Amino acid sequence: MLVVRLFLGVGESVAFPSYSKILARHLPEYYRRIGNGVIGAGQYCGPAFGTFGAGLLMARYGWRAVFVGIGLVSLLWLPAWKKWMPRGQGVCEPLRSKSIPVRQILRNRSFWGASAGHFCSNYFLYFLVTWLPFYLTTERHLTMTAMSKVASGFYALVATAALLAGWKSDALIRGGASPTLVRKSAMLIGHTTAAIGLAGFCFATLDHYLVYLAVAGVGVGVAYPGICAIAQTLAGPESAGRWMGLQNGFANFAGIMSPALAGLLLDRTGDFTAAFMITATMMLAGGFAWMFGVGHLEPVVPPLPNAAADVACGRA
Repeated sequence: MLVVRLFLGVGESVAFPSYSKILARHLPEYYRRIGNGVIGAGQYCGPAFGTFGAGLLMARYGWRAVFVGIGLVSLLWLPAWKKWMPRGQGVCEPLRSKSIPVRQILRNRSFWGASAGHFCSNYFLYFLVTWLPFYLTTERHLTMTAMSKVASGFYALVATAALLAGWKSDALIRGGASPTLVRKSAMLIGHTTAAIGLAGFCFATLDHYLVYLAVAGVGVGVAYPGICAIAQTLAGPESAGRWMGLQNGFANFAGIMSPALAGLLLDRTGDFTAAFMITATMMLAGGFAWMFGVGHLEPVVPPLPNAAADVACGRA
């Protein structure tokens, strides 16, 4: 299992840097959050359909059918990607700015602010992916079928919120609002909403806990598109992949800490309260990291003079 999980991580590691590079090159600033929102919606629609389908399959056929079925279905997008994947230079002129060295990225305050915010967001995500099904079945006493419906509904809500938040924030920027204010405010609002929802979910009665879970889902969806959109703006088209690879690498240490710490606390205390409250606190801290740890949203390396390319990239 560990070896398979390591191979999965190796395969997944190319996703964030690659699509960040693609969006930074092919979309102007005022369309990047909806672009990232569409990707986020796809990322969360996977667990939405997968959790629902997996729960039904597992209840009827056992876990082996789930492993084989999801593994095969996840390959179906490859022929479509091969045929329609983005090609060419996109809207931004190549080599209009030099690539940022790794050492300069690591010395940049905004990089560490974005990495801290991304880490906190991942802490929340890994906690829910690992523990939400178990919590719903053991603490809320849902059947496997009911659990799969609740969990898939949560992920579907995150996907919907990511699309709507991405569209709205880009519309505000096209209307003349400051990209820095819009994008950083969305991160603070999203993280704070998710923290409040998760804390309420932990303490709510049977009549209201699903409402708070929905609030948490909306918060996650509002924040998600900015995770990569901010990095794409700071790094620029030439360095978006490098920046995002480093940021995503640091952020995914949350995948080690979050499930393990939650399990340790569950063993020590006998309930989920401490694990939920730490996760909510991490989410709140992430909002402040995005708001105050990230500086003004402009390329770290100023682009070379090129008015036409500036207009195309949405920064003129």
